[in-house]
Amino acid sequence: MQNFSLNLARQIRRKLSAFTLCAGVLPAVCAAAGPADLCKKTPAARQDALRVVDAAYRPIDAQTLQIGDVDFSTSRDVKRQFMIVAPLRAQPTTDLDGVEIHSELELLQKCADKNVFALNFSFDASTLPAGDFSEPISVYQDEFGMKGAPLSAPIRTVTGSVKRFWISADLKPGKQPNDVTVLRLRNSGNLKSVPLQFAALADAPDVQVRVNECEHRLLAPSETCDIELAVSPSSTKDEAFEWPVDVGEQSQLTLQFERRRGAVLEVDARNR
Repeated sequence: MQNFSLNLARQIRRKLSAFTLCAGVLPAVCAAAGPADLCKKTPAARQDALRVVDAAYRPIDAQTLQIGDVDFSTSRDVKRQFMIVAPLRAQPTTDLDGVEIHSELELLQKCADKNVFALNFSFDASTLPAGDFSEPISVYQDEFGMKGAPLSAPIRTVTGSVKRFWISADLKPGKQPNDVTVLRLRNSGNLKSVPLQFAALADAPDVQVRVNECEHRLLAPSETCDIELAVSPSSTKDEAFEWPVDVGEQSQLTLQFERRRGAVLEVDARNR
């Protein structure tokens, strides 16, 4: 009876462990079965290198890791699409030199003869423009094994393409003091924008909004809209103020204005 209870307890612990490690993992990696499949389906670990595999358990021996399209309108994370197979007891680390992209290793499963990690990427608060990117990356472990030999993965570069709308701004001052200044917004990205919603233009006593054609507009790629501003003549001091624009949960846009004494008003669109 005591042996039966011990065996039952072991089975419960194994099932709980499988549930915990599988939670949140992509179907291609873990949902079809328990994490024991990661031990069976991933290739054997090498003692002289870290192995890279995709979500279909296919080894990647190339120096360039292609992560495909990253759609900023839905998510800025690439999670559990790639895995690192390391020897038992190995605890590798990853460095990505790009300031706009971050990489991390997440332990998915400890097997009898290896450890399996997810290689994840995040683009949080990224100011990467739309289009292709390429950044250096390394996955390694220093001083591993009895002889202290380092381990490394073959990948040296991560590439992909950012899908996002990217608002650029341009000011066209009037020729006469009482002429309107036109603020033109352009979607320089490769996705259609969400409806643009403008906050009140505060802390800018010398600038007033006359006509805002961009309010609630959805801008297709390369499409523009205009905002007419009444700008008082330059004062005797430097000016700087911001105009936040609501562009959805996944993105941020701030129009930053600046004017030096005696100079014309300038604008910079800050996309995040």
